[in-house]
Amino acid sequence: LSHVFKQMGASGKRIAIAGTAGRDSRVAVAAARHAGIPFEVMNHVHWRSSTADRVITEQYSRDLGVPYRAVTLGERRRERGRAYDYHTFCSVSQANRLVYERGGYDAFDDSVWLIRSGLWEIGRAYYWKRFGPSWEAFAADPEPALRRLRHYSGYRRILKGFKAWIAWNRGNGENADWRDLLFRAHRSGGYWSMVEQSLDLMAARSILYFSSDLWFSMVLSATADEKRQSTIQALIVQRSGTGLDKYPYNPSMDTRFRRMAERGSRIIHYALNETANFIRRKPRP
Repeated sequence: LSHVFKQMGASGKRIAIAGTAGRDSRVAVAAARHAGIPFEVMNHVHWRSSTADRVITEQYSRDLGVPYRAVTLGERRRERGRAYDYHTFCSVSQANRLVYERGGYDAFDDSVWLIRSGLWEIGRAYYWKRFGPSWEAFAADPEPALRRLRHYSGYRRILKGFKAWIAWNRGNGENADWRDLLFRAHRSGGYWSMVEQSLDLMAARSILYFSSDLWFSMVLSATADEKRQSTIQALIVQRSGTGLDKYPYNPSMDTRFRRMAERGSRIIHYALNETANFIRRKPRP
């Protein structure tokens, strides 16, 4: 992993790492620091981000002597929202849409590589509950699992992709948990890859350093307990020798009222976007 970051450091590009208070982004910061390359840490500050993301990220960046940038969002620009929806076939209601629509990526031009930590969900059993425990039940009828994902705007298209993957997996399955294999396939080139496709719109290049067979093989071979406890990420940070393991992971720094308000606003925001996407499907540019 350190070698990967050394290669990126030799590119001549400015390296910016999207930081949070969680384990996944901490791995990227630890690896970049261990590699000895110049980089900065950033995060977006908006109503859906936690206080811990800002406070913890700023604290460890300052202690490491690494530049930190808190990027705030500007006024909503509806034409950007329409361009985003057109680019992603109205399939994405996540925070990336909010950030793009309000100019959150304008601070990064084409001289920047923005390093993101997606795909680590495999290393922490993130989708296990959503897909359910039984391969036989999922293969016979994937619709209950899809309903638990609550993505209604592209329901038939996603269901078709699930069924195609089920047929493929019966003859090509690897010796790993089927839920992790399903997530990897769709995050890399299927339905969830729309999240990454959306970032084609910004001037900087978005790079998922984790997207390689080496890292997939590592996390796919982890035990169930290791995945549930994010053991691999914590060990990488610890072994980096950077001291980043002394900072707490995702501590609760928000009041109960703020957490409830954030959760409520997230649900409302998601429901409104999904409803609009369902109606529009394929908007005009």
